[in-house]
Amino acid sequence: MPLVLLFALLVFVMPRSPKFNYDYRKGAIWMYEDLVSQFDFPLLKSEEQYKAELQKAGSSVVPVYRQDPTVLEMAYSQLSSSDLGKYNDLKPLVNASLGKIYSKGVLPRNAAVEPAGVMYLQKDFRAAKVPFSEVYTAESAAIALRQSLLAEIPEAVADSLFGAVLTGLVNSQVIRTAEMMDMVCIVFARGKVPTEEMIGLARECGIVVMSTKKRAFEASGILYLAGLSRNIED
Repeated sequence: MPLVLLFALLVFVMPRSPKFNYDYRKGAIWMYEDLVSQFDFPLLKSEEQYKAELQKAGSSVVPVYRQDPTVLEMAYSQLSSSDLGKYNDLKPLVNASLGKIYSKGVLPRNAAVEPAGVMYLQKDFRAAKVPFSEVYTAESAAIALRQSLLAEIPEAVADSLFGAVLTGLVNSQVIRTAEMMDMVCIVFARGKVPTEEMIGLARECGIVVMSTKKRAFEASGILYLAGLSRNIED
């Protein structure tokens, strides 16, 4: 009997193996909350290995975005307080176009976009997996808005609602410059005609291209009289 009691006492006082209540696999992504160690230990990997594993882990994760209704409300508010001149009556049309664009979702400017990838888009309390191609970026949303408005009011191209570039140069850099300057129309003077490649690039950027046989000086005067108070002449 004393031996039994002694054995039970030894078993009771001996250290026990701690339980690790996590199901994990070496090399797999940690799927639980942060686990903080109470002591320091070395990370036996080079900086290159760490970055490569981090990139690999990120590539297998489907990003999740939540549609924020306050963004559209802010856009409506900014439009309401903006002065569009003689186009103020078109604010309901702009509101409708904004609503259609934001209903699909607009990604933030710093979002990592995978053209052939997918994402989870949460609306209200539901999330659905959708391709990136079905959601607007900030740039493509601006292009879509311009195109929808120009379809209704093409005369606005020659007015102060939008910007235009008047140039005698014919190269792709003109298209890129107009895109960077937030222009929506390029007028080529002296009978210059853009190439098919330039037309395709302009279509991708949502920019209207025109050509006139008039010289740049004469064309700029005509556009000025039509209401375009600022122009660029190369």
